[in-house]
Amino acid sequence: MHGRKLVTVVLDEHTVTVYDADTPIKAVPRRSTTDLNRTKAKHQITTKGQP
Repeated sequence: MHGRKLVTVVLDEHTVTVYDADTPIKAVPRRSTTDLNRTKAKHQITTKGQP
C-alpha cells in the first residue's frame, strides 16, 4: 500500500510519526531519548535506462 512512496517522519519528544503528505500513517512511542544524527535508505529506487 505504501511501497516506494516518499514519506515524512516527525520525531517528537515521546513519539515517532510517519506521514504520507498530510495524512499520518503510523505513530509509535520512542524507545530512545538520544538524538537522531543520520539516516540512510536501505534500498534505492531505479528506473530502466538510468545507470
